[in-house]
Amino acid sequence: MLFEFEQIANKKTKNVTNAQSSVLITRLQGEQVIRLPVQTYNRGQLELPRLKIKTVYPLGIMRAWSYVYFARTAWVYPKPEVFDWQAKYAIASLEDLPTGGQYRQGQDDFERLDNYVEGESLARVSWGHVARGQGMLTKHFADPVGHEQTLDYADMPAAHHEQKLAQLAYGALTLGQLGVPFQMRLPSDTPATAEMGNGESFAQACLLRLAKVP
Repeated sequence: MLFEFEQIANKKTKNVTNAQSSVLITRLQGEQVIRLPVQTYNRGQLELPRLKIKTVYPLGIMRAWSYVYFARTAWVYPKPEVFDWQAKYAIASLEDLPTGGQYRQGQDDFERLDNYVEGESLARVSWGHVARGQGMLTKHFADPVGHEQTLDYADMPAAHHEQKLAQLAYGALTLGQLGVPFQMRLPSDTPATAEMGNGESFAQACLLRLAKVP
């Protein structure tokens, strides 16, 4: 069974791509998730092309097909563009981040001992203190947290609007993958309205915002 999207025209050149997005499934077993790539050319809202499903099962003599029309549209974010202004954002690893004395509950660095509270994991109990008759104490650990970062449209080195958005996309993806807290500031934002977040889900939300920018 073959699943394929119809060809998409490039709005800028008015040409139709020859590359088809298709996936061939030789055997369907129960419920399956099929991922089909869609080649895009422009940032913004995308009306998904018609999906064609065809088969020559069981004998390969006759062909049957059907079409799927999608009621929902998708959003295309800018293609990430690496930029020279990377010293602040392109961090090799979390260890390269300044910590500034900020910590969160974690498992890396020992922080303190507290009295054992019923229900806490026995793996955290300091059994050395128990053996010395000093009571049950629980070990607590903390992980250092990097400084918050700001991705500002005005700071992007590109001269053109679309390039600036592409550079913001690169910064959002990089910081999201590293788990660094950051905010993205667009021309319509103020320091008070720019939301702070971290992680890949927040990065995806930023990419959606970039897809919708006029």
